[in-house]
Amino acid sequence: MRMRDQEIGQWRQKLLSTREPTLDELDRLRIQERDRYLTLCRALAWDSSASIRLIALRQLGYYGERNDSAAEAAALDAATDPADPEVGNAALLALGTVATPRAFPTLLSVAVSGCYLGLEAAAKQARTPEQRESIVQLARRFVLSEDVQLRWRAVKTLRTFSTPVAEEELLMEASRRYVDEFTISALGQASARVLPVLRALQNKAPAQSRLHADLSRA
Repeated sequence: MRMRDQEIGQWRQKLLSTREPTLDELDRLRIQERDRYLTLCRALAWDSSASIRLIALRQLGYYGERNDSAAEAAALDAATDPADPEVGNAALLALGTVATPRAFPTLLSVAVSGCYLGLEAAAKQARTPEQRESIVQLARRFVLSEDVQLRWRAVKTLRTFSTPVAEEELLMEASRRYVDEFTISALGQASARVLPVLRALQNKAPAQSRLHADLSRA
């Protein structure tokens, strides 16, 4: 059922004036009348208020539908607008969920710049073997990044589209530079070649530390 502009305006005003209770109402709308919920979120994703766009784009990122061209248009507009970085980040979250194949080049371009949300969104939208290979190559480049968020998405991407065994040389180098739980977890699924590296890290970790326990399980 189509949602009238007047009703959209009423939702907008409630979100501006009583945000938390209205978010609870919005969640009920999502559960009970999903089509109307999506129509509302698509409309609010174009709103002039950054706070309203932020809410709508996050909703689409968490609960949107794949191949939603209307939601994609609003998210692409927000993702390429540098006026509000927080809205731009929410747009990338949304694109990871709602995008159509046409958005992949944009997402890949954002990922190449070193944006971890761009890498995550591009990985979610990689549909062809060629796209997946381009994401793997990019993830390999970022596994050694100083940005922990970017490293985490890179390792996650390699675990999705490659294997720890295939990437163990790079993962071992990353573990020597940065002792990250997610890298150690990935190495725990690699070959026996990585055991000396894991043991060396374990010997350096305090006996009662969480890291020591993680390495024992790896």
